[in-house]
Amino acid sequence: MPKRFRTWPGRMLGRAYACWFYVVFVGSFLLLYPVWAWTLAKPSRYRAANRWRRIWAHIVFISMGMPWRVEGAEQLDPEAQYIFTPNHSSALDIPLFALCWKGDYRFLAKKEWGDVPIFGIFFRTVDLMVDRRTKIGAYKAYLASKAALEEGSSLVVYPEGRMQDEGQRLHPFKSGPFKLAIQTGVPIVPITFVDNRRLFPRMGFKKGAKWGQARAVVHAPVSVEGLTEEEVDVLRDRVYAMVDHPLEAVQAGPAAGHLV
Repeated sequence: MPKRFRTWPGRMLGRAYACWFYVVFVGSFLLLYPVWAWTLAKPSRYRAANRWRRIWAHIVFISMGMPWRVEGAEQLDPEAQYIFTPNHSSALDIPLFALCWKGDYRFLAKKEWGDVPIFGIFFRTVDLMVDRRTKIGAYKAYLASKAALEEGSSLVVYPEGRMQDEGQRLHPFKSGPFKLAIQTGVPIVPITFVDNRRLFPRMGFKKGAKWGQARAVVHAPVSVEGLTEEEVDVLRDRVYAMVDHPLEAVQAGPAAGHLV
């Protein structure tokens, strides 16, 4: 039987599963929209909004029939502050992060997300937006991030600055979050989303989604105590290696041993 006929049913099932993901992702968000509108109306309710993000993430994964596993979260203090630096390869990254951390947090994302219907409510309120097209926009985002940390929130920053391209394990990291960590003294927590790109790639509908376990590796917090701004590159490269290690192990196959 020609290969194209053998793979056709699998492609159709993958696309159907991807469609179901979008239905669940958007539908559950809409269902909870009154909750989002109320919790995001005042900064004093932002912590409650994050708790509801965690509930929403459970709804998404359970409705997808997709199991998840978070390794290493027990190393974190839910009352502490961190700058989280996960890799970014899939729409699954946002709900999976919500299952990694029970504390208060704010995402730092591209300004364009604030204009997205429905979902933009988060980026116009609790989360922070950055306009990387101009130096002024980047500086404003830096000031807003610093203020959020001073107020006691944690930050979630995708250090690659964009989603991974097809065939690329990890983009180079930008220096911004690491410089911010050194200036504020807030430790970095690297996170590796091991399977998200394989399960739901960037072009999810076109390529189809796959069923499987979504794993997140939460690495031990990296202290920035005693570091100077001259050591930003050293810190960035250290965190990059930590995030990359589980991805490299998976790419190498079973012979590479454990993920961490």
